[in-house]
Amino acid sequence: MSFGPVEQWSHRAGVSLRPWSGRAPGGLVLRGLIKLAVGAAIVWIGWRLRSGDRLSDADAATVGLEPTAPTGWGTALIVVAMVPVLLGAAQVVIGVLDLVLRRRVTGRVVSIRERRMGDVLPGIVQEAIFERRDSGLDRRRSRYELVCHTPDGPQRWTIRSARTRRDLAVDAHVELRVSPIVGYVASARTINPPA
Repeated sequence: MSFGPVEQWSHRAGVSLRPWSGRAPGGLVLRGLIKLAVGAAIVWIGWRLRSGDRLSDADAATVGLEPTAPTGWGTALIVVAMVPVLLGAAQVVIGVLDLVLRRRVTGRVVSIRERRMGDVLPGIVQEAIFERRDSGLDRRRSRYELVCHTPDGPQRWTIRSARTRRDLAVDAHVELRVSPIVGYVASARTINPPA
């Protein structure tokens, strides 16, 4: 397989360079809208504080302030709230683009394997870094990386659906419906190999 140098590094390290790798675009849009709503509410409260309005007890309790908080808190709230607003907006845009730009890809499955952050490290090092001392549990999120050899060369996607994962096998010829930005595999089916 001939990935580019950055792709080779990320493949070896088990890290995906895609934003929100393998997340369903619809779920990404929903989470983005929730972040936007929460951020907008905090910005509104911050704006009221900046203008010197007295907050109602319910508004003040929402952000953990006194109803007569100093106006400097309003600016701080607006600045802090911009993080979820911008992040939510990015999630909505990427989710909508991925819903619209889904495409079909055919190829041969080269590998399907579970990946976790730091899985290239020796086992004893992973245990020392990632396992909790009290319970012995490894709390890293796992994802399944699908590598297919396609007419455009080797490509990688993240599979989160257990059913889709079970339907795929190494060396099978498949047709995938994928999202180009987050690398979400919406559906997969085995096809006859090309002649």
